[in-house]
Amino acid sequence: MTGHMAMTASGQGGYSEGLGNRSRKATFLCYHSISDGGPPFLSLPPDTFERQLASMRRHGLVGGGTPALRELASGSRLPRPQVFLTFDDGYLDNHVTAAPLLAEYGFRAMIFVLPPYVDAAGAFDWPELHERQQAHPDVMRSMSWSMVEALAERGHEIGSHCQSHPHLPDLDDETLREELWSSRERIRSRLGRCDVLAYPFGEWDERVAAAAADAGYSYAFSLPSDGQREATALAIPRINVDQRDKGLRFEAKLSPFGRRAYLSEGAATVRRLRRRRGVRREASSVPEPAVPVTGSILLVCSPGGHLLQLLTLEPAWRDLRRSWVTLAGADVSHLLDGEQVTFAHGPTNRSLINLVRNLVLAWREIRRRRPDTILSTGAALAVPFFLVAKLLGRRCVYVESLTRISSVSLSGRLVYPLADAFFVQWPRAAVRRRMRYEGGIL
Repeated sequence: MTGHMAMTASGQGGYSEGLGNRSRKATFLCYHSISDGGPPFLSLPPDTFERQLASMRRHGLVGGGTPALRELASGSRLPRPQVFLTFDDGYLDNHVTAAPLLAEYGFRAMIFVLPPYVDAAGAFDWPELHERQQAHPDVMRSMSWSMVEALAERGHEIGSHCQSHPHLPDLDDETLREELWSSRERIRSRLGRCDVLAYPFGEWDERVAAAAADAGYSYAFSLPSDGQREATALAIPRINVDQRDKGLRFEAKLSPFGRRAYLSEGAATVRRLRRRRGVRREASSVPEPAVPVTGSILLVCSPGGHLLQLLTLEPAWRDLRRSWVTLAGADVSHLLDGEQVTFAHGPTNRSLINLVRNLVLAWREIRRRRPDTILSTGAALAVPFFLVAKLLGRRCVYVESLTRISSVSLSGRLVYPLADAFFVQWPRAAVRRRMRYEGGIL
């Protein structure tokens, strides 16, 4: 297993809750390039990055480094919540573009470089980047040693990303040791220290973690696309940040609930199924309502995964006058800070009384807010609001849950006759004529 394997408590340093990327006290994010016009999913526009830094500062986060990792690993309390801004590969724009913005907003970062590429300050050329290198040659380049040294002098921590960006779990023991040891020694010889490692492609297993410990690393970061239940000092899970992470979508990644959802087994299962079935999405692919969404919108959903999915639809409603209806729940106040929010009556399952109360609430809110469209990702809360919306002549758009692969939820079946547009996120879930598959939203 690679990329997501959970080490046992007897592994390197033992399980650490503080390093698990699921709490308010420590957030671990992974960046690559900060550049206009770079490759999707590897590059982030500078203005988006600046807005993210502003948001993190507004939330009172401070940039974390090795001392904070040591405190977290030991179970000690940190005086302020930390955000660990890690940058993989050591792109030229990390020095030219990212560093000045980090300085402006008072953050420091961890930047993971590949010494042979730093030697030449040249193009990244490992096979997985070939097409991106051809399309974006000016972006897909490494910093020089003078740039790396300047970043270290400014307080940023420089770590290793190995020598050739290999898939570490696939290497034999001797080659694995050489990749880990040589890159660390090269950085130490230039900068005096190298205590941290980011596994290339985020891939690791227990053998790789043990080899990293033997090579002298104190901490190592993964990038688990297949979920990661536990964390140790040599298997700290990060969440990737890319060009889609604007506004509330990025707020979800700062939220402990959002990070728990992303790192969960359920989300990992969905991503594995997508890869197996060849479901690919372009950078801008977000389901768009079949009817025009203009004027104003009422966003209705339950907390948890339903709310996170509605947040990922932000491009469809970002510029509209909007208000929300949801239930009180974990992280709702954080995720919807600054939004107009009305709390519905819960629980909604098997409660006739709350159904009636929410019908009354829907009547009041729709007449008061006068939205043109009701947009919902479920669950049961969608039913009373769609009923009232149709009585009052409003348009209704429903997006089925990402977890519904070949069927539709009970809430979806109930609102289907009322919906002007009904989207599913898997082709097999389009079990009725008007159900539309336009790709996933997570």
